[in-house]
Amino acid sequence: MNVRGFRALACAAFATLGACNGTGDNGSAGAQAPGVITGSVLYRERIALRPDAKIEVRLEDVTRADVPADVLAQQTIDTNGRQVPIPFELRYSPSRIDANHRYGVRASIRAPGGELMFTTTAHRAVLERGAAEQNIELVVQRVSGAPAQSGTGDQAAPGAGNTAGAGDAAGDRAARASLPSGTWRLVAIQRPGAPEESIAADRRYTVAFADGRLTGLAHCNRYQGGYEEPEPGKLKVSPMATTLMACPEPSIADEFLRAVGGATRYELRGERLLLTYGEAGVLIFARD
Repeated sequence: MNVRGFRALACAAFATLGACNGTGDNGSAGAQAPGVITGSVLYRERIALRPDAKIEVRLEDVTRADVPADVLAQQTIDTNGRQVPIPFELRYSPSRIDANHRYGVRASIRAPGGELMFTTTAHRAVLERGAAEQNIELVVQRVSGAPAQSGTGDQAAPGAGNTAGAGDAAGDRAARASLPSGTWRLVAIQRPGAPEESIAADRRYTVAFADGRLTGLAHCNRYQGGYEEPEPGKLKVSPMATTLMACPEPSIADEFLRAVGGATRYELRGERLLLTYGEAGVLIFARD
């Protein structure tokens, strides 16, 4: 067999591998198509959404509970007067997906100034066995003290009547979320208008909830108080008492105590507990 005949035979045998005609790693035939997660963001309250609100949807790797989540894809949507449900589409690189990791999608709705208005309060798994990746409904809950919506408070938002079925089930799952027992250790803090900042592992800042009683450590001091859950996802902390030792520097004990005492919302995101305080500040905890 001559060289030309041998090459033709080899190309026929390996055509599906893109070995011939320049369709290997450097050709378009070898390119990996992006993964896509689609769905919609909605809330169940009968109020109209502000026409200038923005929606943010994220795909996150939530495998490690002691570090901030790794964001794999993100979409920011200008509502421009549209009402919920509002569709989203997240495109991610399949090469970044590890079969042994845990992934979730979350959504938030913010006013033009960045104030948090709505957010998810329950983990929504994706890219895992049995988890859907298309037509996902993310039900967000209103944040306490959020900026007022447009229109009257009792006015039904257009499209609100279309949230039955799977939306009801998702809403019911979110409504059943409650503060978990056990001790949680602070791993990161997101101050209003700033990125997440990791907390050194040798600093002890913890929180524990049990039967209306709140306890924990603030560096070298212990504290305790009470709390209530007015409704799922919302939190009201009563005045707290604390020991008064002088903690060695650097310390964020005073800031931490003010943030815990001012917490108004909680969210379970995978293996993490998030407490929202003040103007959209967030304390991020992992199980201790």
